[in-house]
Amino acid sequence: MKTSDSTTNSKLTNLGSHRPISAKSASGGKTHSSTGVKAPHIDARRFARNPKSRANDSTLDAELLQIVTSNADNSTADRALRTIAIKAAQAVGAAHILRENELWTLTADRATGRVPTNGALVQECGDQLQEFVESESPSVLQLECLEGLPVVFLSLRSAKQPELFMVTLKNSDDLTSTFAKLRKVVSALQLVRRNSSLNNSMWQLNSLAAIMELVGKIEKSDTVKSACEMISNELVSLLGCESVAIGLFKKRKLELNAISGIAKIDRASRTCKDYQQALYESVVRDQQGTYPAVDTDNGHLLLAHKQLASTVQSQSAISQPLANDDDEDAIGSWIFTGSQAQLASEHFGRFIDTATPHISGALDLLRRAQKSRLKRMWSLFKRKTKFFTRLMIPISLLSFFLLMQVPITYKVRCNCTVEPVLRRFAVAAFDGLVESGFVEPGDLVEKDQVLAEIDGRTIRWELLGVSSERKQSLRQRAIELADRNIPKTLLAELENRRLTAEEEVLKYKQDHLKIRSPISGVVLSGSLERAEAASVKTGQVLFEIGPLDPVKIEIAIPADDASQVKKGHPVTVWIEGQEDRPRESVIERIHPRSEIRDAQNIFVAELKFENPEEMLRPGMKGVVRIDAEKRSLGWSLFHKPINYLRSRLTWW
Repeated sequence: MKTSDSTTNSKLTNLGSHRPISAKSASGGKTHSSTGVKAPHIDARRFARNPKSRANDSTLDAELLQIVTSNADNSTADRALRTIAIKAAQAVGAAHILRENELWTLTADRATGRVPTNGALVQECGDQLQEFVESESPSVLQLECLEGLPVVFLSLRSAKQPELFMVTLKNSDDLTSTFAKLRKVVSALQLVRRNSSLNNSMWQLNSLAAIMELVGKIEKSDTVKSACEMISNELVSLLGCESVAIGLFKKRKLELNAISGIAKIDRASRTCKDYQQALYESVVRDQQGTYPAVDTDNGHLLLAHKQLASTVQSQSAISQPLANDDDEDAIGSWIFTGSQAQLASEHFGRFIDTATPHISGALDLLRRAQKSRLKRMWSLFKRKTKFFTRLMIPISLLSFFLLMQVPITYKVRCNCTVEPVLRRFAVAAFDGLVESGFVEPGDLVEKDQVLAEIDGRTIRWELLGVSSERKQSLRQRAIELADRNIPKTLLAELENRRLTAEEEVLKYKQDHLKIRSPISGVVLSGSLERAEAASVKTGQVLFEIGPLDPVKIEIAIPADDASQVKKGHPVTVWIEGQEDRPRESVIERIHPRSEIRDAQNIFVAELKFENPEEMLRPGMKGVVRIDAEKRSLGWSLFHKPINYLRSRLTWW
């Protein structure tokens, strides 16, 4: 057996005879005849008066109390108590030695720290282990396999089988205090063993109580489906498994009724199909089936169980046909998934065997007594209501019908946008480069205000060159005229006219380098802030300008309400940010063609508002209420869903 010390294996090669140290010599300070080792004498009264020792004892008692009251399993409690014993006795190792099949065994899962191997332990002190079990006081040995370290053996008399608790000490000093602490640890171990036996009995009682409670809840259920859902969810909480599924026969066909944690079962999914196949397999086997099989006799016909465990990612699956008696046909089956250690435990299988006939009988009785859905609804209604309440139902229906006939003004609510009445554009008069822009969208501008300026250096250079050429052509014409050279005189005159026309064009461009606003209003679009030195073409729109007074409101009427809105209907407009100043008008125009806005088919209606204070700006949005013709309240509330059904149902 390997120990926690990595160098121990090399030190355990030299085995020798053991050297016993009796408890009596350890407590009395006498020297043992065979060893010559003298244990120190401990003054018990001095030890009792030591505050540090009392504090250590209090800590030890608190730790032991926590382990005893934790309800942990034996393996976990044993590991914790071994650690506490090593810490309290300042030891280097601790282990549990059990006698199984007339042989003393010490396995790795029962040891903590530095302890001898099983072979070395049996070789050195195998004959004396039975004496240590029968001894009422601790026994101490110095083992050569542990390089002469003292080892304390204490008997656990309350165990079902002979068991020793072994602790490897660093030295044999202060054994009285060590024995006292180890006796506390052994007492805690005995309490854990007793608690385990008591918990087993309590588990059986709780299981019977849980089965009775489940049967009672099944009897109170309205339907078999709700009962199966309740059982599956309750068993997952009770047993701690991962999932529970229940299937019952319906018209000779096994139907999956419930899976724990799933409210609506998708029968087309892979998981539900695997549950269905596993339940079928359980009924065919006609006995409890466990995957992985615990024995070779129970390993046949478990392919569906294996597939289900793989699908739901569980280690194990266990199933049992639901039947009242072994001689009767099964009414269905149930299957459990979870960890292999949990489902393979004796308690789990015993619970399923015990619960199966009771749950089967209750479900069978409920299935036979179950009423039709209409009768269940009527019974539930009569049970939950009184006669006066049932009388009020027709009265309420009549009142509701009369209320739906009350005429009201049908109101259409839709969105709107503020737009200018007209739009003017500032365009480039010729090709060129934009030198700078002075306005942005949203700015208020006046008529003839400069909006942008085009670079005129190239135009000035061209104008200077053309003027020079024109003057030269005039001198050339004068020279040719003096020489009476008529053809060349005419050519010079024509060249002068061409250059004069070019000069006028360049002067026109020079006079129109600044792009001005054609009207007063607000800039709707166009910005040259980031487009300086960019080229523009003749006729290119640089700015869009609209006046602020008056403005028009464009109303987006949904297509399903367009037939109810007509020209002249009153309108109330609430603009965002100005809800305290609602505006009223009438619809002046409705566009005959629909448009798509915000992925919705709408018709656009228009109306105008004076805007002397310029409170309304293009682009503002709002909400509109249109007062259409009077209709009954029922028509106003339900005509849309009725029209939707008419358009979708072919038999209407």
